[in-house]
Amino acid sequence: MKYLTRRALLTLGLLFIFAVALAACQPGAADQVVQEEAQVDDIEEEPAATPTAEAAPAATSTPEEVSPTATAEAEVTAEGATLAVRSKEPLGEFIVDGEGMSLYLFEADEQGAMSSACSGECAGVWPPLLSEGEPQAGDPAVDVSLISTFEREDGSRQVAYNGWPLYYYAPDEAPGDTLGHDIEGFGGAWYLVTPEGTQLEAEEEEEATEETMEDDIESDEEPIDDDY
Repeated sequence: MKYLTRRALLTLGLLFIFAVALAACQPGAADQVVQEEAQVDDIEEEPAATPTAEAAPAATSTPEEVSPTATAEAEVTAEGATLAVRSKEPLGEFIVDGEGMSLYLFEADEQGAMSSACSGECAGVWPPLLSEGEPQAGDPAVDVSLISTFEREDGSRQVAYNGWPLYYYAPDEAPGDTLGHDIEGFGGAWYLVTPEGTQLEAEEEEEATEETMEDDIESDEEPIDDDY
């Protein structure tokens, strides 16, 4: 009987302890359930986040690189044509450009009229001496006061010397060539130009040629035998 009583008391004590422990655990579990339900409600109430495209990085503009060549070309002003003097036997001295190419005047031009009688096909054979800037003298023998320019029909500026428009001769290929001197073409004669601004006369050539011929004749003459 005592054994049963103790067993019963032990059982009751265990049940009591279990009941107390269960009671202590139930409020915490209830709170956890409440918290989970609240979190679910919060999630349902929050609006769904809409995906947004990532903002592209702001484009940074960089200054365009300027070509050194283009800068140099913009800073350099147009250079004018250069006149110089060249000498050649038996012609003597005559006007050339800065590269030594011979320059000619056209007899059909009117001296001082500041216009050209050579254009079109003529200008293809006798190209005018043009200058984008102020022409200059490249030799002390050139008279700067005789240099001028005038506007051609196409808007380009041609150089004149002592009022005579200056031209190249297309067949001249090298500095010092004078193939265009004292020839006829396109309605007039063409001549080299002296440093004084006049045409290099053909007579000067003829005189030199005559002198050479006379020297040749004298050298060919046989000596006279006085004993004959």
